[in-house]
Amino acid sequence: MERRSSGKRRGGLDALREFLRKPAVRNERTLAEARKPLKEAEAIDVEILGRRIENEHRQLAHVAKQFRLVVAAQRCSETGGVDGFVAVLKDLSGA
Repeated sequence: MERRSSGKRRGGLDALREFLRKPAVRNERTLAEARKPLKEAEAIDVEILGRRIENEHRQLAHVAKQFRLVVAAQRCSETGGVDGFVAVLKDLSGA
């Protein structure tokens, strides 16, 4: 799955990671202060990715329901019987 993120934000996080790797940054307090927002930003990225996956699953379920309706409507038009179509409608509505 493609991971989409704000280029500006991603670039900023990458720049901060590179800065923290430099030997010149030796002050532990500075490192700790810089790592905290980095970890918070990474946690937000993970949450966003999780929400995106959930949304894509919902979209897929919606498309599957639409497909079932189209197939049932096609069968109804071919056979002239509406019982199968009504059954699919009831099933999809949870009735």
